[in-house]
Amino acid sequence: MQSSNQHLTTKIASFFLLWSLVAMGIVGGVAFFRAREALKQAAFNQLSVAATLKEEEITRWFQDREQDLFAIAKFPKSHSLAPQPYDLATYQLLSSYLVDIIKTKPNFREIFIIERTNKVILSTNKQREGEYEILADTTYIEKVEPGFAAPIFYVSPVTGKPAVTFATPLRDAARVRQGVILAHLNLDRIDRIVRERTGLGKSGETYLVGSLVVKNTFISKADRTDAEAFSTGISSQGIDTATSGVGLYQNYAKLPVIGVYRWLNKQDLALLVEMKQAEAFTPARQLAGTIVLVELVAVGLLSIGVYWLTQQLQQSREQLENYSHRLEQKAQEANRAKSAFLANMSHELRSPLGAILGFTQLMKSDRALNTTQIENLAIISRSGEHLLTLINDVLSMSKIEAGRITLDENSFNFYSLLDSLAEMFVIKA
Repeated sequence: MQSSNQHLTTKIASFFLLWSLVAMGIVGGVAFFRAREALKQAAFNQLSVAATLKEEEITRWFQDREQDLFAIAKFPKSHSLAPQPYDLATYQLLSSYLVDIIKTKPNFREIFIIERTNKVILSTNKQREGEYEILADTTYIEKVEPGFAAPIFYVSPVTGKPAVTFATPLRDAARVRQGVILAHLNLDRIDRIVRERTGLGKSGETYLVGSLVVKNTFISKADRTDAEAFSTGISSQGIDTATSGVGLYQNYAKLPVIGVYRWLNKQDLALLVEMKQAEAFTPARQLAGTIVLVELVAVGLLSIGVYWLTQQLQQSREQLENYSHRLEQKAQEANRAKSAFLANMSHELRSPLGAILGFTQLMKSDRALNTTQIENLAIISRSGEHLLTLINDVLSMSKIEAGRITLDENSFNFYSLLDSLAEMFVIKA
């Protein structure tokens, strides 16, 4: 019985611990996925803000360069230089002016003027004067408008990197085109805008992608060495979609990232702001790990509590069993005492009862007794014998309780027993 109770307690404790572990796993899983969704939305918002700020800054930079070029084109002497022959003093003045512009505005890599035959007649890079300029990849700007012309990116034959050239015509008083003033833009500022990683964490990355010839390539990227490794073209969900959106996907390097991608219509570029999923969802994993750790500690404490409670129950059960055993022993002792008492009392009662029955038999033998006296003696004899039978029955009950009763089969006169009982009840009445 004790082994069975112990086994039942062990099963209950094991069942409780199992369900505690299951509940712990469910709570940890739910917390992880909810935290992951919250972090994903927060990361989307954070990346969207960064993308918006970078888009505005890039747009503003191109607008400023456009306005700068128009301001340079309005210099009075620039219109008088294009027709040949031109004045040497005008050439020197305008050359000095453009050199000063390059020094004060480093966003221009080179500024030069070509005539109607596309021959370079003045340039901040003196080695290029006299050469002919191909205008196929030039971003031609006729006038300043609220918007601005989408810059045309091409691969520079000098640097081998993406480049942009702005151009605006030089016209005389009759609005006849005399030449063109061009500016090769220095895109280092775009690179600095892209490299800015404020709010993007350790793995955050921003890059511009444009289509050069027949492939997508990096226009601007923080790690130029990494960009050169993908000289044959790049591809990812954000790059290939080339529309505004957010999502979880693999980037150009096949790494899982969370990203915001959008198409810059005014620049004809794709802007992507991404962060590695491992970094973005680290707090969710840490939260789930903390919850699991706390729950493991709680389960451990509960296990200790269950074990302590089991020990207390086992001690209480043992105490109850000992108490029950002592009560059983006392009951057996009481039964033995009762049996001894009944045996002694029966012996004490049978001795005087035997004397009464003996004298009754002696008195029956007296011939001087009348009929009434004889009947009274008979009643006394039968009552004594009945009392003796009761005493014997009590002794028999004691033997039954002691487990020592033996069956003794005897024949008796049933009618005589009934008559005796009737006579006794009549006397009591």
